[in-house]
Amino acid sequence: MDAAGSLQGAVRLCRWNVELSGAVYEALHIFEVVLRNALDEQLSVWNAGQIDPTTGEPHSSDWLMDPSILLERVVGRDLPEAKNRAGHSTRA
Repeated sequence: MDAAGSLQGAVRLCRWNVELSGAVYEALHIFEVVLRNALDEQLSVWNAGQIDPTTGEPHSSDWLMDPSILLERVVGRDLPEAKNRAGHSTRA
């Protein structure tokens, strides 16, 4: 698409760009939610199959509140802040 040097063409091109961007972000948002839910489901199953070395019992499926050693190593630095933010959002 080309504005061809006209103001009307430029406005039409700008509107087309806004519509296209909106459609892309809508699809991206849906993909992000589906991906996040799929990751949560798989991490829940995986975490529940990991044995806690301190208790000898399996971890729960709640991989954020009861992470296995590997998950704690991967997301450990971010966990306290994430838990804090989650707690604030449930009180609001």
